[in-house]
Amino acid sequence: MGLAGVVLALRQCDPPVNLYGFSFDTGASYCYYDDAAGNSTAPNVLPLREEAFVYRQLQALGRVTLH
Repeated sequence: MGLAGVVLALRQCDPPVNLYGFSFDTGASYCYYDDAAGNSTAPNVLPLREEAFVYRQLQALGRVTLH
């Protein structure tokens, strides 16, 4: 739902949209995803690396600011 919310914010708000809690480089453990980490056959695995790439690209384009 995070990416869907960001897309909605980008459509409704003037850029840059400030995003808090979307940092993937902290080394923090996300317990929600821990069971599926590294298991590509697990159902409902969210593509976090790809999502992080999208957020970084949006920041590079000046559309969002990651905090």
